Amino acid sequence: MIFLYVNAENRTLTYGEKTVSFTEKEFLMLTYLLERRDESNIPTKHIIEHVWKGRANAIGKNNVAQLLYSLRKKLSSFDCDINISISINNGGKCRLNRSTIPVYKKKNKINHFFVKFLLMVMR
Repeated sequence: MIFLYVNAENRTLTYGEKTVSFTEKEFLMLTYLLERRDESNIPTKHIIEHVWKGRANAIGKNNVAQLLYSLRKKLSSFDCDINISISINNGGKCRLNRSTIPVYKKKNKINHFFVKFLLMVMR
């Protein structure tokens, strides 16, 4: 089992010994897709509305493609399987290796999913 630490306070992702920082928009896209990784396709419109709040009408496919390129480039430095794909027509999705568990830290609190998971494992 491998843990992927997602820190919302400083917009970082830690996997093993490596930590990568993200811009605000990169982090918004990454966490939005990670949190919905069980969905087959997230409409591109929803991704745009989440990342570019209030400016969705002014955002084109080039903006999405550039942000995705930047995000993938940073994720490629990790040695784990995080696969993010976005098609303007079909939507986006995020896939993780089955043995990778994302752990979210927000305002000095770790998400309750992780606590439930630990309790289940400890039984």
